[in-house]
Amino acid sequence: HFGFGDVSGFDSKLIGPGIVGRGAVVTNRPLFTTSGFDRSHFEGDLPAGWEAELYRNGELLAFSPTSTDQRYHFDDVQLLYGENRIEILLYGPQGQVRSRVETLDVADAAAPPGKTWYWAGVNQPGRDLVMLAGQGRPSTVPKLQATAAVEHGLDARTSIGLNATMQQLDDERLTYVEGTVRRSVGRALVEVSGVRDSRGGTAARVGLLARLGSVNISGQALVASNFRLEGVRERSIRQAELALDAPLHLGRTLIPAHASLRVVDRADQSREIDAAARLSANINRFNLATDLRYRHLTTPYGPAPPDTLAASLIGAGHIGHVRLRGTTTFDLLPSARFALADVSAYWSASERADWEAGVGYDGFAKRARARISHIRRFNSMAVALTGEAASDGSVAVGFNLLFSLDPTRGFRPSRQPMASAGLVRAHVYRDLNDNGAQDAGEPDEPRALITTGTHVATEETDRHGRALIAGLALYRPIAVGIDESSLPDPMLTPRKALQVVTPRAGVAADIEIGLVGAGSVEGLLVKSGGGGFEGIDLELLDGSGKVVATARTDYDGYFLFDRVAYGRYGVCLAAASANAIHSAVAIDAKVVVSGERPTVRLGSLRPNVLPQVAGIEPQTSRGDH
Repeated sequence: HFGFGDVSGFDSKLIGPGIVGRGAVVTNRPLFTTSGFDRSHFEGDLPAGWEAELYRNGELLAFSPTSTDQRYHFDDVQLLYGENRIEILLYGPQGQVRSRVETLDVADAAAPPGKTWYWAGVNQPGRDLVMLAGQGRPSTVPKLQATAAVEHGLDARTSIGLNATMQQLDDERLTYVEGTVRRSVGRALVEVSGVRDSRGGTAARVGLLARLGSVNISGQALVASNFRLEGVRERSIRQAELALDAPLHLGRTLIPAHASLRVVDRADQSREIDAAARLSANINRFNLATDLRYRHLTTPYGPAPPDTLAASLIGAGHIGHVRLRGTTTFDLLPSARFALADVSAYWSASERADWEAGVGYDGFAKRARARISHIRRFNSMAVALTGEAASDGSVAVGFNLLFSLDPTRGFRPSRQPMASAGLVRAHVYRDLNDNGAQDAGEPDEPRALITTGTHVATEETDRHGRALIAGLALYRPIAVGIDESSLPDPMLTPRKALQVVTPRAGVAADIEIGLVGAGSVEGLLVKSGGGGFEGIDLELLDGSGKVVATARTDYDGYFLFDRVAYGRYGVCLAAASANAIHSAVAIDAKVVVSGERPTVRLGSLRPNVLPQVAGIEPQTSRGDH
């Protein structure tokens, strides 16, 4: 794989997370394979006014509002042993809903036996290929970084890795060399890594990820000397962490529970203890999570600061047709006080008009605020008008436009996202001579609806037979077809029912859909003694033996294959149905559908019943057609 543009850096638990920035990457690692072992980092574009939610295996973990760099950041996301389905939902100010889904299987994240994975890339973390006004780079993020890494699978349980990284920071340039050994033991994974930088700093880490029954265990131990951790150079540090995740059953409700403890000892003899607990639940399509965090700090210099304890509650879901989300935080120690709260609601009044409202309160500033937005969607753009007022007398009004430009269509504006999501550009025409290409005199087909996966496009093809479908999930194969019910002529059908493409950001996948003449094939599947076979599945096969259509018999044995493209076919029984009636798959039926004979009536067909031998199941085979 080769990537150029805004690419992610290499993820290392000692050197740092793989932050996205402009650059280039070449690798043979499989997509959606994490290099960070037990934790990962997720980020992406989040323009002003957008919000993001993070879910792991359906459990709501965090929210991310728009930041100064106009990106969402979910740092240090804990992964569980086995499969982790990470879903990030993005909500825009004009009612846009986008999703990013990745499935990370930590148990399969190592290089297979005898295989070598490589990764090489350079980027500027936190700086996009196209910088927008107001975007900035945090001071702890390198100006430039480059990494070369290899990983080799020694056997089915063990892999070794080596990487070299250069980072240009604000005040120094550092080069790191890191080695890693990863080993699986039963239902546990252990990773040991060590790194040395060009200034003589060293760090080592042991990570553990395991599952005992339904309990997931995550732990790590880290030591560092004169080493830069998370942007801060530590003279000496020792850190240990343990986390447990387990499902709790409350009646029929499943409540994921999490608890963690971290202890950090530094060279100045200070100690930090952090503890956290979280409960999550999904109740009537509403995701809730409550979080409790405790911190204790001791220092040899004077009195220690007071302990802190804070409780928070986040929730997201639907009540009827209204989408709600909210968060609130209470400080319990050193003194009890209400810290902050924010609740927003989104309601779709129609297909083209939405309303959004929100209220919030900041306990530190003792300031309440309220806002309301009206969103109107047109074919070429979306418009949002927002008004906001606060208890301190401040008032704000905002006007927001959203549109994309497609240069291939004369820079025609569209409200569909084109640069950051997958695109399919479809062309529908009538293939009169059935040669698979549009020749002179073959007309375009307007007003056809394109399907992508299980979704149907909301806009029909234009007078040139073209349609652009945007906002598709990236790097996941998707089947593109046509909604045949949208075709004005029932005797038309696509020669290829579905075409599979893999969407890429900002690169349109061009699909040609040729419509050919169609007919129908009907008949009766009857028993030798009379009467029809009910509920039997039949298959229509093309000249290469590929199944192009299926049909099920009615109570009297009648079956119908509708919208069959012109051509030669055979008919056979589905294997499961053939076994059910102790018959061979093959049926002596040949079919030719053409313009001269668009409707083919096969009459009565009798399956080839096989003799039954006691204790032996009948053997069926699909004959040649």
